[in-house]
Amino acid sequence: MNYREVLDGMAVKMKSCVFQAQKAFQPSNLNYHYQLVQLCAKCL
Repeated sequence: MNYREVLDGMAVKMKSCVFQAQKAFQPSNLNYHYQLVQLCAKCL
């Protein structure tokens, strides 16, 4: 696996993370959203 593939994989992960975060971002889901942000930070 080369560097480019690693970066592409990370980009895909981040996109799905962002999508999930947007979907989850409702006041009632604030705690879930916070956990998701922590999870996204680990993707990087």
